[in-house]
Amino acid sequence: MKNFLQILLISSLFIGCSSNDDDVTPEDTTPILVTKENYLAANGTVEGSMNYTYSGDKIAKMETSDGEEKVEFTYNGDEISKSITYLDNQIREINEFFYTNGKLTSQKVTNSSAPVSYNFTINYDYINDNYVKYTRVTGYSTNNSGVITYSKTNYEAFISNGNLNKIISQSTSSGTTTYNYTYDDKNHPYKNIRGYAKAMIFDSTNSDLSSVNNLTKRTYNQVLLGSVYNGTTTNTLTYTSNNFPSKIVTVDSGTSFPTYSYTTTFEYNK
Repeated sequence: MKNFLQILLISSLFIGCSSNDDDVTPEDTTPILVTKENYLAANGTVEGSMNYTYSGDKIAKMETSDGEEKVEFTYNGDEISKSITYLDNQIREINEFFYTNGKLTSQKVTNSSAPVSYNFTINYDYINDNYVKYTRVTGYSTNNSGVITYSKTNYEAFISNGNLNKIISQSTSSGTTTYNYTYDDKNHPYKNIRGYAKAMIFDSTNSDLSSVNNLTKRTYNQVLLGSVYNGTTTNTLTYTSNNFPSKIVTVDSGTSFPTYSYTTTFEYNK
């Protein structure tokens, strides 16, 4: 009888453990992804929004709430291979991205937003892991025969910890402009979008679309035809409990334009 009771007790313990294991809720391993950005007017009303569609953690589409603008993305493995930008359902620009050893090394741009379509290739020259040189077309003109003459800008980019810390741009039309960036230590809204920062790291001189952390301050100094122009962008951020921005209040000021501000709020999948 004693042995029978011991066996019964052990069996009940196993049954209890099995029951508890079945009741455990699986851990949610879905990455935090931004699903919507709202652009607020000075009075706090929403002027417009950008909605995000995913396949897993890969971005499939960005689209404004009015449907006028959208960007569709294609992947090759874990890397973004193409983006197509539409305006009023017409293709405005196609970007094709090419990588070597996990780094963006070239980008083909086909632009059809102007009366004459044109394309060019950007080659990214890595002097080292944190210093990159490249040239991109920033304008063009055509003669009576339709021959295109491109205006080009040369860039030097300095990177640290996945963030674009400094850019120096030089062109005959815009002179020399130096941008410096400061970041927080929190998560950028796009941080968990697979391959996004790698493809877009050099895309924006505002450096607000392609970093790992969030821009808190940007300054620029432009020297053009003997004149000097300065400007500052400051961001004041409010964060979620997961250290992603829920709201950013941006103030822009400069010597060539009046100070103005705007607010962006963010929504996430969890």
